[in-house]
Amino acid sequence: MIKKMYSVLLFVMGGIIGGLLFCVLQMQLENISFNEVAVTSVVDFSILVLFVVIFGLIFRIFAPTLIKKQKKAASYIEHDLKDISIDAILVDALGVVIGLVIALIISMSYRSLLPPLWYAVVTIVLYFMLGFFGFAIASAKVKGNRKIFDNFAIRGQEKIQAGVPKVIDTSVIIDGRILDIMRAGFIDGKIIIPAFVLDELRHIADSSDNIKRVRGRRGLDILNQIRSEFNVEICNNTTKFKYLDDIPEVDVKLIKLARELNANLITTDFNLNKVATINDIKVLNINELANAIKPVVIPGEQMLIDIVKRGKDREQGIGYLDDGTMIVVEDGADHIAENVAATVTSVIQTAAGKMIFARINP
Repeated sequence: MIKKMYSVLLFVMGGIIGGLLFCVLQMQLENISFNEVAVTSVVDFSILVLFVVIFGLIFRIFAPTLIKKQKKAASYIEHDLKDISIDAILVDALGVVIGLVIALIISMSYRSLLPPLWYAVVTIVLYFMLGFFGFAIASAKVKGNRKIFDNFAIRGQEKIQAGVPKVIDTSVIIDGRILDIMRAGFIDGKIIIPAFVLDELRHIADSSDNIKRVRGRRGLDILNQIRSEFNVEICNNTTKFKYLDDIPEVDVKLIKLARELNANLITTDFNLNKVATINDIKVLNINELANAIKPVVIPGEQMLIDIVKRGKDREQGIGYLDDGTMIVVEDGADHIAENVAATVTSVIQTAAGKMIFARINP
């Protein structure tokens, strides 16, 4: 019913446009004003009806296509506007208004120099060009002038700064450290959890393997806490991302989604980190963050170490710092289960993390 009403409305709009076009042509051919336009003969009436019917049918025939295009455009606009701040929209609108004002001033200067038809054509083109240029210039400058309205903000009003969106993968949710990092305020911007990540997490939680099942359920608990404490968007495979359903690999889906949304990717997966970096996607690896914030240990530093087991080489003992960093203690094999004073001799950084070598004090 709604589609039929929409089609009738389009037919009426097309007929009105056809009638207006007939009036414009009569004005130009007979050099008269709009108030002097009249249908004085059967020929004029026939041409008017022909214009109305033809344009009405054109609009009516293309109604289904226009409806589909309108729905698709509306969904795209709705999705894109989610990531655009109010100040950006205002600056873009201001740019368009300035462009149209300039076009109005220019059009007034040559109004008496051109015939009416040429004046109308040139003016339409001028308005379109200057309006577009105003929008383009404002859009190009809006990032650097994002705080242009901050001076007009109400004092004491909370300001929300839009950061780069972050896409989270399954490994981060299961790992769980992301919750504490978010609570500490080290992650800004919108947090996006794809629907296919939720599906993968649900499959892990339903696994027949006991270890996987425990990890999956822990990940679901972490996810519920994140959603209850922070603004998290669940990205479903809408029309724009429907093609992701045809991709079997979750990692490939994550990379394509992050590129589509201009988002960063948060992960603990070493291989996904490398592949995403190759695809020019910024990756925030929680393992790298954990290594970066470990305490700095330098050779010659004194420390107390609990030796817990024997090392690989002869007479070596193994201990650990509170953050899990392994310490290899020379001549520590005879001091297992003891707390000894030792001096750091060297520190080695490996792909797996940091390794410290120490010697027991005499």
